[in-house]
Amino acid sequence: MASRRRHFCVKKLWIVVTVLLVGVVVVGSITYWLLSSTVTTSGGPTCGFSCGSALAIGVPEESTAGGTHFYNFSVQSASGGLTWGNTELGLQTSDGGPISVAGSGWNFTIQGPHHESLAAFANASGNPAWTFGGTTTVSIQQVIVLTSPIQLSGDEFMILGTGTFSGSVSVSIP
Repeated sequence: MASRRRHFCVKKLWIVVTVLLVGVVVVGSITYWLLSSTVTTSGGPTCGFSCGSALAIGVPEESTAGGTHFYNFSVQSASGGLTWGNTELGLQTSDGGPISVAGSGWNFTIQGPHHESLAAFANASGNPAWTFGGTTTVSIQQVIVLTSPIQLSGDEFMILGTGTFSGSVSVSIP
């Protein structure tokens, strides 16, 4: 009789251990899924909603006309209803120092698929703002055109999330 009771207890123990193990695996899988859905990879976005999944910008194409440099950054992915008004645009040096974009010769323009201007961002006197098009939804058919009076090789283009979005996207300028 004691042998049966022991055998019955061992069976119960294995069932309890199995249920607990399955529970740990399920909770661990859900936690991993939730965390990985907001974590970004290098070279990709690290912006809010999570911008990690809301925005990715490609490496720019550069062209020069006279002393003016043009950097075209294509939107690689966009989702979550992100609008340009929920972002601020800027530049930093390779060591993280800010580059002032206030003054003449600096422009940030968002262009559509037919090169039409959809939005513009300015940093006049250190007051960054969208001069028009801030309610435009970010989409993969858009290009951010940065016009600069200096060459920016080795620096970084930054998109900072504001409002309902947070974090940042950075792209190195080759």
